[in-house]
Amino acid sequence: MKFKLKNKTVLITGGKGQLGSSLVESFRKQGSNVISVDVDDFDITSEKDVNNFFKKVYENRQIDVLINNAGVSTFDHFLDRKEKDFKWVCDVNLWGTYNMIKHYVKYFNEKCQKNGKIINVGSVYGVVSPDPRIYTDCLRKNSEVYGATKA
Repeated sequence: MKFKLKNKTVLITGGKGQLGSSLVESFRKQGSNVISVDVDDFDITSEKDVNNFFKKVYENRQIDVLINNAGVSTFDHFLDRKEKDFKWVCDVNLWGTYNMIKHYVKYFNEKCQKNGKIINVGSVYGVVSPDPRIYTDCLRKNSEVYGATKA
């Protein structure tokens, strides 16, 4: 990755996950000031948590790039899917992403920030169905709700 992001502040959600940790490392190598957040920092589905987070960050700096990378899935069998698990995936992957954008734009506007970028991480499984043959040796199967929320 060769971006002109040296000394820019990049906020990455899901920063402790597989993709997130790689993004954090890559942007740090580019010289970016990275704010990495994950579920143990705050809940992206909570308006209160997200608003408080942005309020605190914007007291001292602005965020130049928001990368909505956080995402979850449920790995139970389709026929055993529980409503709460389906809704959890939707809440994190859809509402959480929207919630982050909403509050980023709110503080961006309040602070009269001139430039900013938003990157929403999708998935190839939002475009094509997963090949079940690649999931033969584990329980971590790709779910339909994950694909729908990543499309």
